[in-house]
Amino acid sequence: MNLNIITVPTFYGCDKKGVELGPKTLIVNNLISTIENCGHKINEIIDIPIKIDDKDKFNTNKQIKYFDKVIPMVKNISKIIEESHKNNVFPLVIGGDHSISIGSLAGFSKSFNDTGIIWVDAHGDLNIPSSSPSCNAHGMPLACSLGYGHKEFISIFEKTIDPKNVFLFGIRSLDNWEKEFIIKNEMHVYDGNSFDNIPQNTMIETLNKYIIKNNIKNFHLSFDIDVFDPFIAPGTGTPVKKGLSMENVKNLMDKLLSSLNIVSMDFVEFNPLLDKNNKTLNACLEILDFTFRRINK
Repeated sequence: MNLNIITVPTFYGCDKKGVELGPKTLIVNNLISTIENCGHKINEIIDIPIKIDDKDKFNTNKQIKYFDKVIPMVKNISKIIEESHKNNVFPLVIGGDHSISIGSLAGFSKSFNDTGIIWVDAHGDLNIPSSSPSCNAHGMPLACSLGYGHKEFISIFEKTIDPKNVFLFGIRSLDNWEKEFIIKNEMHVYDGNSFDNIPQNTMIETLNKYIIKNNIKNFHLSFDIDVFDPFIAPGTGTPVKKGLSMENVKNLMDKLLSSLNIVSMDFVEFNPLLDKNNKTLNACLEILDFTFRRINK
């Protein structure tokens, strides 16, 4: 298939420098040839310019850091995603921190009906400004896509996504608001313990039954590298213990990609400054290679 690779070198959503170096580090370490060797064609590499300015993180909003920087960035991403879909090109958004998903999910939701989300992450990212302990926008994108959060974030979405059509995998760090939100909205969550206690075939069979019943046809895949155990991927700003192994993640991705129509993807939170002996870089390239050998084939 044809791909656009959209790179977004931002740290504004996590307030920890180094993650903005992730996209370039992956590119210079053969990300393009990795994807091409999987049988895909790179249509265009689109670099979203991000001006680094960390002087006043609460300049325009006391509950969201760098709000005035994040808003134009995610609007830009949304437009590029929507344009990619109009041209029948698969958009792969490389972060940067997870706040970029506000834009990628907005563009995805504008382009398709019958939508669902696969969220592979250690965190739920379901906070709203008043519930966020950190005031970091990277903890808010999934909530925004469901219609919850700051009104300027929500305004980017022409359509919001049904929370029941969201599937979270590898989650093991949730704030109280997020826990209550998940229960109230009957969301599908497979936490870290699920991978020890539930066969993955059972997970996917349950998912597929729900998808067929509710006629979900198009999925956005959001992959945060902190889903891995920190031993595998130390180079991320929000590591959480007892994460998934490479084998677990590959098995999951293999089953998901063989079952679902993934129409867009983002890949986030690789911080090269926190990496150790290139372990995280190698894990990123390995799972991207694995993913793009299977996606929509």
